[in-house]
Amino acid sequence: MASEANFKPTEFVADQAEDQLIKQPRYVAYKEALDSSLLEFESSREWADLITALQKVSKVFENRKFSQFAFIPRSAIITVTKRLAQCLHPALPGGVHLKALQLYDAIFRRIGPELLIRDLSLYSAGLFPLFQYASTRVKPVLLDMYVSYYLPLGPRLVPALSGLLMALLPGLEEESSELYPRVLSILHNIREVTNTEVFMLCMWRCLLFCPHCRLATVNYLSVTVPKNKALIVKFLPKQPLIAIQALIATLHDANVLAQRKALELIISHFPIQPANCVFTKPQLILLASGALDVVLRQDLSLTRRLYTWLLGAKEDSHLSEHSLRLLVATIRHMLCSDAAQEGMGEMKLVNEGWGGVARDEMAVTEHKQSEGEEADEADEAERKEPREDDGWDDGADQEQMGKVKRW
Repeated sequence: MASEANFKPTEFVADQAEDQLIKQPRYVAYKEALDSSLLEFESSREWADLITALQKVSKVFENRKFSQFAFIPRSAIITVTKRLAQCLHPALPGGVHLKALQLYDAIFRRIGPELLIRDLSLYSAGLFPLFQYASTRVKPVLLDMYVSYYLPLGPRLVPALSGLLMALLPGLEEESSELYPRVLSILHNIREVTNTEVFMLCMWRCLLFCPHCRLATVNYLSVTVPKNKALIVKFLPKQPLIAIQALIATLHDANVLAQRKALELIISHFPIQPANCVFTKPQLILLASGALDVVLRQDLSLTRRLYTWLLGAKEDSHLSEHSLRLLVATIRHMLCSDAAQEGMGEMKLVNEGWGGVARDEMAVTEHKQSEGEEADEADEAERKEPREDDGWDDGADQEQMGKVKRW
């Protein structure tokens, strides 16, 4: 990634140029012409008026008298980007969207990549939501803009990477779509010009936090993430729990198609055999606890895929060697604590099938530590006091239940 030193000189070059030109008559005329054209939006009553207003703003940028000003005045940048974003409203027809994209293109060519980086958040606020509701003739134009102006930014695109991914992922929802190959190619190019680790972290976070992008994200992961155990690590976050939580969130999604695709991804990329599984035993138990919930939906397609993951595609000793121990440990974990649904806190999985208590890799919060210490003190005080027999046998069972209680 580029260092901060590369950004500092660029951030103020337009401001310095504007300060030097602020008293020149031509600059004053440029600023007044731009402000006057922006006032046309206030009197707009229908979508045709918006096209007229966009044309007037475009004429200001096309005027040769103002060609020396390769920037937008500071006093107008907020208004310009706001009006452009309003012209991309989903209720407006595709003609207004196309005219607004043409003005975006004229502005980007005028200001160059350095000033685009400075105000990237302002321009992206209107562009990023457009793809998911744009018409078929608008989407190719929008993709051209991403390729022409966003991809050349390279590593400097990272601050806006999550938004850009959410803007493009809707193009992967339908694998039969004409734009599917192109969107997939653009995403691959973005991964190459930025950073694979950061890119994949943003992708997994989209799967975790963005329900409307989950189906498309699973489609991308299915065709991009390798199935080889040695290579798949590069496509997972440094904290694998993020990927597990994202998969569980998708399995609990309201979209049945997204649930099916998530189970297919788990079957193909995350098998439960220790030799091929990239997850540790506690992480695999957490994933299985989320996957078992699909049985409650009583959907045959989901149940069949779950059985395929647990039992394998072929009838062999798969159940006795791997699945049975995993199921016993998972059900025991689900019965012992509600923390599996929250996905947070200390994970102490009571697991005789795996040979003891498996500890999750999550950090234990101070709140949970204090609760555990208080429970230990209470247990110690209770053991010292004489009490009647309550039916518990002294030994492994009582000690085990004490661990579950503290967790």
